[in-house]
Amino acid sequence: MSTIVVDCGASSTKWAAQDLGGSIKRGKAPNLTGHIFNDQEWLRAQGVIEEIARSAPKVTRAIFGVTGLGSGTQIAEQISVMARRALGIEAVEVCNDMELAHAAIFKPGEGILIYGGTGSVVVSRNRNGELVRAGGYGFIIGDEGGGFWIGREALRHVTDLWDLGKDPKESILGNKILGIVSPADWYGLREYVYKGGRQAVAALAPVVTEAARAGSDEAHSILVGAGTHLADLTKRLLKKIPTSRFAAMGGVFHGDSILFESLSSQLGNAIERIEDDIPERWLGMNSGSA
Repeated sequence: MSTIVVDCGASSTKWAAQDLGGSIKRGKAPNLTGHIFNDQEWLRAQGVIEEIARSAPKVTRAIFGVTGLGSGTQIAEQISVMARRALGIEAVEVCNDMELAHAAIFKPGEGILIYGGTGSVVVSRNRNGELVRAGGYGFIIGDEGGGFWIGREALRHVTDLWDLGKDPKESILGNKILGIVSPADWYGLREYVYKGGRQAVAALAPVVTEAARAGSDEAHSILVGAGTHLADLTKRLLKKIPTSRFAAMGGVFHGDSILFESLSSQLGNAIERIEDDIPERWLGMNSGSA
């Protein structure tokens, strides 16, 4: 069976297709999420799926992992219908992107995946293959330890200094944060945050890493705190899925090792860092069923 695996994210979509001979073709497409709530968004989603169908080789099976999507929901079924029409096949599976990612790394019931991107979530699958999670409730009420949380903590450092009548530019972290906004005052920062939204705040996470490398105690503390939050989520999931195997992936792990070391020290176990693309890894992990 020839298979295409599609990892649909908030930033971009990546896919890998394997033919019957084992050869793999890779590609990218615009971002696609499960947050589809009006006709315009549905038209856009259809366009992304049709673009994938035009670029990919002919396959007999497709698996879509979509961020922000609940498996078995009406939106998942509608995406499945679109994919079946665009690809001209009936064998289409649609699931949450974290479910796809876990299946690319572990067998059911085997390990816990810790994800820290813009948001954060910790997932596993029980022995029946059902997704089990802790966290991932969005930036308004959760996502502690993710990029948005890290960026927001850095912003609070700046605003706290303003409240105390101090110049944030005299702080390593504050100086780096204000260095990316213009004008470098509350009005400039307000526009940067509220015009750019969640992604703009999360984009500050690498700045926190830079500040920590430059010797900022505040930045170091934020990264350690992010690791603590991710460890706490993992410990919650451990009560449901006892395991000694862990993997971590996502943008927050791409910078300095402070956050990763904080997470590792609190779990007391070795953690595999995942940096390769999920679709190709899934094909390698599930070659017998591809």
